[in-house]
Amino acid sequence: FYDVYGSTLIATNEAVHKILSSRCININMPNKPGDYESPTPEKAQELKERLTAWRARVMDKPLPGINIIQGLNGRLWDISKPLLQVCKLVYPQGFDELKNALLEVAGQRVEDKKESIEGQIIATLQELSPKGLTEWIIRTSDLLKGLNEERPDTHKLTSQYVGKKLKAM
Repeated sequence: FYDVYGSTLIATNEAVHKILSSRCININMPNKPGDYESPTPEKAQELKERLTAWRARVMDKPLPGINIIQGLNGRLWDISKPLLQVCKLVYPQGFDELKNALLEVAGQRVEDKKESIEGQIIATLQELSPKGLTEWIIRTSDLLKGLNEERPDTHKLTSQYVGKKLKAM
């Protein structure tokens, strides 16, 4: 347990829990084999001092305002907004680059959701839904058949499993 007063960096070579992951901007580091110098507190001392001095200069000043960026919403917007505000203050010419990187993260999150079982259920429901009607009935058996169409026999979903997912959704 620790108090968090602002953005926090966590580095790990283990997958993080989905709850923590939803509150983070995950950055997967590329595999770059080589001999690297181990970090020590002394090596970061100058940077720490410069950041402390910068913080003292801007502590009582408000962060610049920014408009909501289409495509960044919900928790990702909550995480991104202060990063974008600080970027606008410190390195305004990098604002668009950061914005585009965050939009890529948002796009990846959407793709990840589509690949989840819930995303597959939504996509199958969309396929089974008639166009132009405001009300209709889709049988769970039809949904299950659509979900299992492309699955090998060893990975077929059961009606109980799909029912639990539907109830949770």
